[in-house]
Amino acid sequence: MPIFSRRGNIMEVAPESVEAIALWIYSGFNGRYSIWKFELPDRNPQLLSVIGADNLPIVNGEFDIDSYVDNSSPWLSQYDSLWSLKNDKYEILKYVYVFANPHNAHSFEGDINGLINRCLNELARNNITSVGMIFIPNADIVGNDTDELAAASRMVTALQNWLNNNNYRMKIELVDRVDDFANLI
Repeated sequence: MPIFSRRGNIMEVAPESVEAIALWIYSGFNGRYSIWKFELPDRNPQLLSVIGADNLPIVNGEFDIDSYVDNSSPWLSQYDSLWSLKNDKYEILKYVYVFANPHNAHSFEGDINGLINRCLNELARNNITSVGMIFIPNADIVGNDTDELAAASRMVTALQNWLNNNNYRMKIELVDRVDDFANLI
């Protein structure tokens, strides 16, 4: 399986090895929020697509997208979004996929398979072949360290399912500061 574990901060390790990063973000006192607000080199990324919204006339950012996705906090939208970085700071990293989190929840509520499928399908549609991801906590099982391990395992299984069910070569790097994903791959 082309799933790898990487230790470190996603903005330190992924930009040199993947074309896109996929982020579950919530505002407040956490590192997730700072990735979008402070660590991305491009302060004005271009919206490429809105995922999960039906019949929106958005093509390559050629629409009044502010009513659908605010680029200052795109996770607060009701739709996932894919952004193109115009900054040339990184040789490889060019895209950011942001999962919708309109209620600013600390964890995802719902089917992790659907969430992963939406993301990887959109990346594949845009010919992106590598992605770095951080842990996506599941609201129905996260509560302590053991539950986080179960949520991480569920995330890895969803990624493996997508790879097994799609005829597309996608390299996936799971990035966390202590390399907890290593034992699950």
